[in-house]
Formats: sequence, structure tokens, C-alpha cells
Amino acid sequence: MLQGSGTGSGSKGGVYINAGWSYSVTGMYQVAPEKSWGFNVSAAINGREGYALPFFRRPSSAAENLVGSLNLQATDKADDYQYDDISIIDLRIEKEFNVKDSRFTVGLELFNALNDSTVLQRQHRLGLGSTDFVREIVSPQVFRLGFRFAFN
Repeated sequence: MLQGSGTGSGSKGGVYINAGWSYSVTGMYQVAPEKSWGFNVSAAINGREGYALPFFRRPSSAAENLVGSLNLQATDKADDYQYDDISIIDLRIEKEFNVKDSRFTVGLELFNALNDSTVLQRQHRLGLGSTDFVREIVSPQVFRLGFRFAFN
């Protein structure tokens, strides 16, 4: 059984949420926390099984299509085809500075550190010129520099 993620149209109309497994591992290490130059490093690794890719077709004749706009599954099972499994690594390094009654933190983050480009969505309706075209991939590698202020 597949669970659709939306109403069947739009940017997530062809996504079926049915991963059999997923994982999330996060951790942080404080490098020399007792020293003035100490800093924190952290990582997050997230992954899941690839969702089903249920190819379908629309009936080509009125005799085949007795109910209106009917979609016919093109394979024996809806999950005969699946997207690749996804594993994403995010990294962070930060340094905190104490100034009188406040703290100032500078952080540098790297999302999708391995620049994975796993396909998340394809055109799964058969019989179109765009059948099997890639519609969405994992977001590309991104760096982010951030600042945080905290007052005591």
C-alpha cells in the first residue's frame, strides 16, 4: 500500500511515502573546551530507503476507461521500481566567544557534504514525451555562515 504525499498534482504529487527504514545519527565533539581557542564540531547523517516509483498509464480508449480519468498501474506491484536509497551528511563547526554579559557564536555549516544528487522524483506516467524525466533531486551542497547572539 502506498501513501501519497499530496493531492496527486503539484510539486509533490508523484511522491509516495513508503520507506521501510530510515535512520538519523547526530553527534558533537568539543575540541579543547577548557582552552580559550576551543571549538565545537558536529555532524548529522540522515538516510532512508528510496520511495516507490509506481509507473502508470491512462487508458487509451473509452472502452478501457469506464470511470472517467482512471490511472492503470503498469507493473505487478506498486513498488516494483524504487528510487535509490538516500544518505545525506551535514557538518558544522562553531566557536563561541564570551563578551561581558553576552555570548557570540560563529558557525560554519556544510549541508549535503558529499554533494549527493540522488533522484527524488521522476515523471512516472507512461506514454508522455517526458516519461521518466527527472523532476526533483536532492538539494545541492550548500555552505552557510551564521552568527548567534545570546544575552545573560
